[in-house]
Amino acid sequence: MERQTAAQAFAAVLVDLHRKAGRPTLDALVHQGQKQVPPVSLRKSSPGDWLTGKSVPSNRAAVGFLFAHLMVLARRADPSLPVISWVKLWEEAWAERQALRGGRPSRPRVAPAESLAAPVGRGKLLAALRLADACTEWEVRPSGEAASGTPGVLPLYVRRTHDAVVRQVVAQAEGGSSGMVVLVGGSSSGKTRACWEAVQELPAGWRLWHPLDPTPVMALAAVLEEGIAPHTAIWLNELRRYVGEGAGREAEPVAAGPRALLQDPERGPVLVLATVWPEHWTAMTDRPFIGADPYPQARELLAGRAIHVPSSFDEAVWGDVRAVSAPAMTGASTGRRHDPCWKLRLPPALRRRMRPWSRTRKTPVSRRKPTSGLCVLWPAPTHSRCGT
Repeated sequence: MERQTAAQAFAAVLVDLHRKAGRPTLDALVHQGQKQVPPVSLRKSSPGDWLTGKSVPSNRAAVGFLFAHLMVLARRADPSLPVISWVKLWEEAWAERQALRGGRPSRPRVAPAESLAAPVGRGKLLAALRLADACTEWEVRPSGEAASGTPGVLPLYVRRTHDAVVRQVVAQAEGGSSGMVVLVGGSSSGKTRACWEAVQELPAGWRLWHPLDPTPVMALAAVLEEGIAPHTAIWLNELRRYVGEGAGREAEPVAAGPRALLQDPERGPVLVLATVWPEHWTAMTDRPFIGADPYPQARELLAGRAIHVPSSFDEAVWGDVRAVSAPAMTGASTGRRHDPCWKLRLPPALRRRMRPWSRTRKTPVSRRKPTSGLCVLWPAPTHSRCGT
């Protein structure tokens, strides 16, 4: 029986995954490639040739996109389907095809597989980051409104104790040592904003990459297998989506990837910036007394990485807080209901819910809505954020 070639093995795995994904059309694959950021260029004939084994793709990014997209479709029908390790299959198939191409001798300068194995730069150059994208692409929560009244604009930033610790790790990465920080804190405590401010300290040649597509955990798993270029900051907001409960059965294999990356000086420097709520941090790092251990790899990855973010301002920074919130505090002298913590820290969704209640004084008594909940909701955010 004739032995299967590397190209045939690669095509067989791709065909099987394409079948499990529901056999999407070639036009649909090309269209989906164009929607990626950055776009993945595919000719209509390319995926068809790859599926039939007529050719082996030379574009690593195109192969990665195709496998990731088909995996998402396949997992809709079978959520238990494991992630396929395609990199080695593809490299062997591509090297085999190049060696057999027209009987030409191999070029002595660089082996094809080695030249394509270099990690691809992911994400955006820091020099290209826009402040306007912080609240959308990078998931920084807008903690207030600008003095002009424009919603979603980031207010001036007040540095706190944890910022100095984060910047120490950033400085080490800039100096050539890979590192990771995990900011642990409750909702609206300023975790993601602290990460956003910290990456501004990195040189302009660094990249910031946020693994999201097709799913956060699959995006991270695929690129860790392909390789991450040095001078990349990996943005893992909501860490549970990558190595915790939100990652499902892929949490542990994915957690092993960053561990190996951070421990290998030849692959750095890289910087991992993560945020997580305290309860999720506890779930990932506490060893269970009985039963199976769900997160041994995650626990090793996160050991010693926590930087706890308080949910309130301490006395040491209140002078800066008052200076930053001067426009909001000005309103207090005119009798309007303004508070620096309300403007700076209260989540926008809760602020919108409470806004109609703040106008009940202008409404006739007979038409006012019940405000019994207001006496609890109104002072609660202020007292919590002010540390009282």
